[in-house]
Amino acid sequence: MGKPQKTGTFDITSGFSYLEHTEFTNSEKGEKTVMKVGSRGDYGLRALTLLASEHHLNKPMQIHAIASRQQIPEDYLRQLLLQLRTAGLVKSVRGPHGGYLLAKAPTDISMSEVLRVLEGAPDEMTCRYAKGEVSEPCALYAGCAMRQRWDNATTALAAVLEETMISDLVASGNASGQKRESAGEANE
Repeated sequence: MGKPQKTGTFDITSGFSYLEHTEFTNSEKGEKTVMKVGSRGDYGLRALTLLASEHHLNKPMQIHAIASRQQIPEDYLRQLLLQLRTAGLVKSVRGPHGGYLLAKAPTDISMSEVLRVLEGAPDEMTCRYAKGEVSEPCALYAGCAMRQRWDNATTALAAVLEETMISDLVASGNASGQKRESAGEANE
């Protein structure tokens, strides 16, 4: 599969969203690599970020409203919210004024936790010999400079995702929205 033509879009054929939230730069060439996150993680993070932005109201938000505002298919969102509820990240309220709320404070939910719940644990990028699964290294092992780089990248990415809370995403989104509004006012 080649590089996506557009970033920030959902590719229906592969089932992946291409997000630009995390970029790695090859210092020698200055090229940026876009991190691939499945639609489950992308949609789940979007839904939780919206719930976090309304957390102070302590008022449940209906699935239809979340789906509409975040452009998520409603039936798909229902499945994701069920997983997130089972994991203790959201709670549901029944009734005509029911919906979903965060089960924890937005400062207590990391991107890493959400992605683990919805996407599963990330694959490790270590070789079978390094993991002790085989007794003999392959012919390329001695010259495998990539393995350490992959390990470093995986460790750095895991740290960023663990440190980034849903509240950080809300704060970043609010700052971006304020910048866009200011730019729009300047153009009038």
